[in-house]
Amino acid sequence: MAATTKAATLSIQKEADYKALRTCAQTCVDRDNNNNDLEGHFECGDKQILDSCFCRADLRPKATTFLSSCVITKCKYNTQDLSSVLQVYDGYCDFKPLTTSSSSTKKTSSTTKTTSSSST
Repeated sequence: MAATTKAATLSIQKEADYKALRTCAQTCVDRDNNNNDLEGHFECGDKQILDSCFCRADLRPKATTFLSSCVITKCKYNTQDLSSVLQVYDGYCDFKPLTTSSSSTKKTSSTTKTTSSSST
């Protein structure tokens, strides 16, 4: 007989990585009594927000766009805050990291792939 599981409620605020974010970035993800954060943007409800809404794969592009805009504005264009908040969201929701338009180095198996634009 399979075990019955209860729908997981949003607990990102309890995560160590979330707590390490600067307040300006936390405000964009999930802050109490704040409907201008990501969970408010998703309209997941005000009480007992479920991970199944907050971490929907089809809403991930919307989350990335919202978080990018919010963090850039609230954290005064600090790209480290932006990178950190996207890592926290992706990690909490078990999403594989998205590549960004900036230069990046990504390890895959035993090879390293570097992507960058070159101009001479």
